[in-house]
Amino acid sequence: MKTLTDLEIEEISRMIISEIGNKLKLKLDLRYGFPKSSDNMHNLSKIRNFSIIAQ
Repeated sequence: MKTLTDLEIEEISRMIISEIGNKLKLKLDLRYGFPKSSDNMHNLSKIRNFSIIAQ
């Protein structure tokens, strides 16, 4: 059984926190009607891909 190093855990945690931040920002942007930039669409696809991987 493979175990994760502290560095790997730290990196994964940072990725997860970043994705959660992107998701919250996207929700706020959509809720308050900020311009739906291509950046947001990119984040949305990243979040979708990430949640598929997480499952």
